[in-house]
Amino acid sequence: MRILTTVVLMCLMLIGCATGDKGDSQYTDYIEKGKDAYINNDFELAISLFGEAKKINPTSEANDLLNKAIDSHAKENKKATTVNTAEATELSNKLLGEWGQVPSSNKGYYYINIQNKDADSVNIEMIFTQDPPASRYASIEVEAVFSNGAYHFEYEDDGWGNKGNGAVKWISEDEIKVDINQTYRNPEANWSLNTSDSWPKITEQMKKQAALAESTLEHADTPSELIPKDSLGLTIEQFTEAFNQYADIGGMESRISDVSLSDQLGNSQKSFVLLLTDSLSIIGTLNTTNDLIKEVVIGNPISYKSAEDNSEFFLAKASMVGAANPELPSDQISEVLTDLGLYEAIQSEDKSEAKVIRGSVKYQYYFQDEHLILIASPNK
Repeated sequence: MRILTTVVLMCLMLIGCATGDKGDSQYTDYIEKGKDAYINNDFELAISLFGEAKKINPTSEANDLLNKAIDSHAKENKKATTVNTAEATELSNKLLGEWGQVPSSNKGYYYINIQNKDADSVNIEMIFTQDPPASRYASIEVEAVFSNGAYHFEYEDDGWGNKGNGAVKWISEDEIKVDINQTYRNPEANWSLNTSDSWPKITEQMKKQAALAESTLEHADTPSELIPKDSLGLTIEQFTEAFNQYADIGGMESRISDVSLSDQLGNSQKSFVLLLTDSLSIIGTLNTTNDLIKEVVIGNPISYKSAEDNSEFFLAKASMVGAANPELPSDQISEVLTDLGLYEAIQSEDKSEAKVIRGSVKYQYYFQDEHLILIASPNK
């Protein structure tokens, strides 16, 4: 009996020794692998390995290594967060503002307004409209979150029941890129958000040009057949407002500051003078029966040969070209002056005349008493 008991005890001791050897081996393996992971900055793996080692044998070594890995992981996360926040802030500062096309009631446009929200997100208002007369309108107001160098957003309804997501990316100080990915299209929807190849920065000058286009088209509701064929279809007030807006956009120093009328031309029409400076005026004729301008004229001495001398005159001519013809797109004003040859005429001794027709308005220039005269009148 004693012999049997001794044998059992010896077996138990051997088993215990074997178990301890196995545990020590696993502990060492976890510690060594944890150290390798730590050296390679894989702190999450190091934490897991040191944690397993501590479970096998809660030594001070395992505890210290575990705490060290936890601290390093926390510092890495904090650093990553700081870098991410700095990058997000830098990008949001570049993106803030309005991009796309200036909102208009006369034509379709695409528009996005980006405003700051917090460290890594911005508020976005996006609009996409269709040309009149349909004038369909889709819009969203969402929060966009910074990730991978862009601001990403999702939307549940664009006003037509469509869903999707998108991203805003910075291209340059004058342009951004807006990606739209529609994940669900309402089968009954007739419109949706869309995007464009170019989203330029909306500047104050673009807003002024848009406002000018809106104001000069206000009288467009009047059918052309109701506008007398012997007039430009504009009152002095309408012409003056449009001229001053064009002058502002072009950087012209002068504005129409005074209007004087004269009835020396007879009962059916009178002349008027729109004063810009002491040496620069616009003169014209007005039909007294309907208060509409018949024609407008501006001139400058041909003795002025340089572009610098003529800068105010050229700007005044350009403003008059645009103001006299509300149907003329603002980007075609310089075209009219080029086609007339005004830039060359002031430098040349050639006293020939030229004319250009744009819609219902005829532009022509001629020389008179050492002055170059530009006139805008109805194209009868």
